[in-house]
Amino acid sequence: MVGGTVSSRHRNIIALSILLSVTALLFNNCAQPAEDEKSTVEEVYIAPASIGRLAAKIEYVTTEGKVSGYAMDSKSPNAVLKVVFYIGGDFTTGTFAGEIIAKDKLAGQYSGHYFTHQLPASYGDGKSQFLYAYALTAKPEYGMSPGRLDFIFYAPKAEDFFNANINPHLSQCTRCHNWTYRTMMYGPLTIPTPAAGGSQTNNKFLRKMSGIEGHAGGNFCSGGSNSGFCSDIQSWWRAEFQ
Repeated sequence: MVGGTVSSRHRNIIALSILLSVTALLFNNCAQPAEDEKSTVEEVYIAPASIGRLAAKIEYVTTEGKVSGYAMDSKSPNAVLKVVFYIGGDFTTGTFAGEIIAKDKLAGQYSGHYFTHQLPASYGDGKSQFLYAYALTAKPEYGMSPGRLDFIFYAPKAEDFFNANINPHLSQCTRCHNWTYRTMMYGPLTIPTPAAGGSQTNNKFLRKMSGIEGHAGGNFCSGGSNSGFCSDIQSWWRAEFQ
């Protein structure tokens, strides 16, 4: 500073310093937070230390091996409960078959406390088995209704056969249907189920395609239920259930 004035050089330095400071401030405000500073939203499992009035039931097990039901502590309706599954016995003798948090929001008085649990495919051998379930933890007092529940589960086994031999014919059915492997297997192929007397020659799929049962789409097996496409249907049934 000379005679109370700022030299041109000093003014430029001051201006540059201010510009750099503002730029750094803006950059830091816009920059993404460090990895350890990022907030994450995680599902929190909330459960009371003990259950008051337990409202818990296994409603059904589908032929796909899906267990559905509800579990709620009527004393603490804002809590969610874990459901634990055992097959072949209770928690002392059975085999652990997974767990799930009962938190699904569906229609009904237990909305926010429903669940659907997929059983392991190893149990899908088409043989009669039974299931026990517990809410919160595996203790006798937390056993879910109805206690022991018998079921039969058919795990899919022959999707490759379906894709190669069945699916090409279904392209003619898209006007009326939107079939997939699973909807076909757990639909007309298992009506009735093998456990209920279903066979390669009396399942609904073959009956429809052969004209034995009414089918607006026509007869796909003009040579009879043992010919053409119907022969492939019988082979598919055997590949899934024998």
